[in-house]
Amino acid sequence: MKKDQSPKKENVTLSIEYKKPKLFWRIVLTILLLFIISILISSVVTYRKVKKYRDQFLQGAAISLDSFEQTVNTVANDLATLAENPDQAIKEKNLLILGADQVEGRDDGALLTDTMLLLQLDLVNNQIQSVALPRDLYHPDYQTKINALYYYGLERNQDNPLAFPAQAISELTGIRIDHTLLIEIAALENLIDLVDGVTIEIKEGFTDPLFPRKGVDVSVETDPNLLYETVVFTEGEETMTGERALKYMRSRKSGDDQGTDLARGQRQQQVLEALVKKISDPNFLLTEPEKVGQLYRFYLDNFDQSLSVTEVARILFSWLINHQHDPEVIAPSFVTYSIAVYPDSEEGLIVNPPLWQTQQQWLYMIRDLDKFQASLQNFFNN
Repeated sequence: MKKDQSPKKENVTLSIEYKKPKLFWRIVLTILLLFIISILISSVVTYRKVKKYRDQFLQGAAISLDSFEQTVNTVANDLATLAENPDQAIKEKNLLILGADQVEGRDDGALLTDTMLLLQLDLVNNQIQSVALPRDLYHPDYQTKINALYYYGLERNQDNPLAFPAQAISELTGIRIDHTLLIEIAALENLIDLVDGVTIEIKEGFTDPLFPRKGVDVSVETDPNLLYETVVFTEGEETMTGERALKYMRSRKSGDDQGTDLARGQRQQQVLEALVKKISDPNFLLTEPEKVGQLYRFYLDNFDQSLSVTEVARILFSWLINHQHDPEVIAPSFVTYSIAVYPDSEEGLIVNPPLWQTQQQWLYMIRDLDKFQASLQNFFNN
């Protein structure tokens, strides 16, 4: 009998040896873990920063979160509709800016608008075009200087006093006016101070020895030293407070080229441009949430009824739509226009007639209405 020569069966034990990851993969896993942790931390920090900004903004604006969210939702819905219909994007807006002031002690209590600016927001050509209208410009249809139009608007319709000056200025200039914004001088001073002043390049220095002192009752006080003060502006760059900027805007008794209403209008345009640049500065908008909130409150109190927040958002969004294919679009440029005076310029559109012809009133009269309107329309159209 043969012996069984088959191989003997051996018990085999399957063992799996655990090997630690190589150093490279350990480093990769560690970096990935740290990256995830950093994202989580960043998200928490970002949320806290956003919440802090929001809370400070709401505090500055003196509004509740619910009220602000309602406004945001309204704006968002409106812009969503505009995004679906980009052909409805706004191309231009014409604004009439009125700066009103009341001289203390005047018997008639007239609130006159000694600052009058026509602005066109050209959202296609990326420009803000500005024309300063002389306060003493005569409106022949209503037989008054244009700085009194708002006062007569109050008499005609106290519920909507801006309608009359808008209508009258549109008739005089031939320019369509979409919105009229009124700001009182004291409020403008506060606005400039709110943004920590404006920087102005003074192109030509001047001295005004007869600038009216603030808070002096002209119906009682007769001493010239108490009625007036001397203000001096030196050529060069100056960062101005609200009070200083208003003096620069309003001075008109320097006795030289800077003492004219036209030079005054140019200085008003300068201050407006500097203020817009300051308010739209990204560094200011991102680092001063409470002041941004105060600006929002200022807008609600002064302009919202004439130009709503929703409409402002539509204007800004339309600007983006109009330039969506322009990767290098920058902030709009300011373009100003000065109305030439005859005989200083042979092409002068307005003239300052002798006082004996105007019953001792200092005023400017339009020489040729058709040419005057054509000149303004040509400026805005081009």
